[in-house]
Amino acid sequence: FRGRRNTQTFLKEVAFLGDGEYVATGCDSGHLFIWEKRSGSLVQLLKADDSIVNGIAPHPFLPTIASCGIDSEGKVWEVGDEPSFSAAYARTVEEDNKRQPPDDDSVRVVSLQQLWELLAGLRSRNAATDEENNAETSPTASGEHGASSVLTPEEQIQRSNDVRLEANELYKHGRYAEALEQYQDAARLACIPAASALTEQLRQLQVQSRVASAVNQAACHLKLQRYDDAVKECSLVLDSLQPENVKARFRRAQAYIHLKEFELARVDLARAQQLAPEDPGVKQLAAERHQAEGPSRGTKDPVSFACV
Repeated sequence: FRGRRNTQTFLKEVAFLGDGEYVATGCDSGHLFIWEKRSGSLVQLLKADDSIVNGIAPHPFLPTIASCGIDSEGKVWEVGDEPSFSAAYARTVEEDNKRQPPDDDSVRVVSLQQLWELLAGLRSRNAATDEENNAETSPTASGEHGASSVLTPEEQIQRSNDVRLEANELYKHGRYAEALEQYQDAARLACIPAASALTEQLRQLQVQSRVASAVNQAACHLKLQRYDDAVKECSLVLDSLQPENVKARFRRAQAYIHLKEFELARVDLARAQQLAPEDPGVKQLAAERHQAEGPSRGTKDPVSFACV
């Protein structure tokens, strides 16, 4: 069973699904891989964690899987009626995994005793750092768009939004590569460690910031003709953050059309039309998908939402 990567954490669970017909496990890329046992073919690939997927647990009798990893959210997956597997997206993820050097010097294997000693040392150092930070009177952020430990979660989310608005101006002026870099900075700022005590309101603001950064990254990838990357960003939103986000459905459908994955584009557009039945952009793209699938393809570029 090929395609995944396991160098960043000590152990990842593996499980049989569907009366032993399928095999599932996690990956350093944050994906949940599911293969057909008999053929070894990859049949499903789900973005299940912002960082790494370590744990999976199939329900004892229902077609349901629970997964967990490094980020703060566990997830439960159920069988749906709509096809969601993209062979093009899977190839991109597998190629990215191959490019990760297996002998990366940043990866070290340690014993359990060494791990406990390391954690104890980190706790001691963090306690000393917290005392120093509490004595500071003027918190600052490191780097132009960096997030320092002295920033509160509220300040970090606000900084993420500010950086995204700066990127919007670059996007409006056609500077898509520069805008993409700033949207990526905004996304990193919005990723607050799980240890941070967030109120429900702050958690919702964090999700909104992460969603906006991801769909805007997808818009840049579309302009730069990086269609697989656009699919990846939209899938992050739809699989992990907001399954009913219209812009993510719309932009993933745009990417699928360029990749000639017309059935997957149809599914996304059908759901987008259910969520926003009067949206003219969705209607136009649905017509363009139908035309592109026919014998002659239109020359007009698909429409797109503005960055938020």
